[in-house]
Amino acid sequence: MAVHDLFSPPDRVVTTGVLSYVYRQTRCSMCRSNLVELMSDKLVLTNDLAEECLWDSYDETRQFAQGL
Repeated sequence: MAVHDLFSPPDRVVTTGVLSYVYRQTRCSMCRSNLVELMSDKLVLTNDLAEECLWDSYDETRQFAQGL
């Protein structure tokens, strides 16, 4: 969640690399869901990661990815 808080301000520039790395390394399903939404908001969510989210264990992540 600290990474989400660090990158969530509207004026904060975000690169895909750091957020996708954190997404892949975290075991917290709610944290992954929050990161996916942040990447989408910041327009750095890749198609590959969005497709991968369709298979996430967390319902909210899957539902979010289905709505993309």
